[in-house]
Amino acid sequence: MASAAPIPPIQAIAGMTVARFRLTVLYSGLFLAAGTGLLATTYLLVDHTTERHPHRPAATTSGSPFPAQTTR
Repeated sequence: MASAAPIPPIQAIAGMTVARFRLTVLYSGLFLAAGTGLLATTYLLVDHTTERHPHRPAATTSGSPFPAQTTR
């Protein structure tokens, strides 16, 4: 059985450094994409559930937010 030539230590370390850098870039990109997607989803949900111009009842003369009680 023929054995492969051993990899010199400097080339092995350089190869690991490149692999680590590529994985770092990949995971950073995935993290950024996931964060952007989460932020966009949250913004759309809040935008959809809130009204832009809420309908408020007419102001009362007493200053109370509750309508005046009518007596019979």
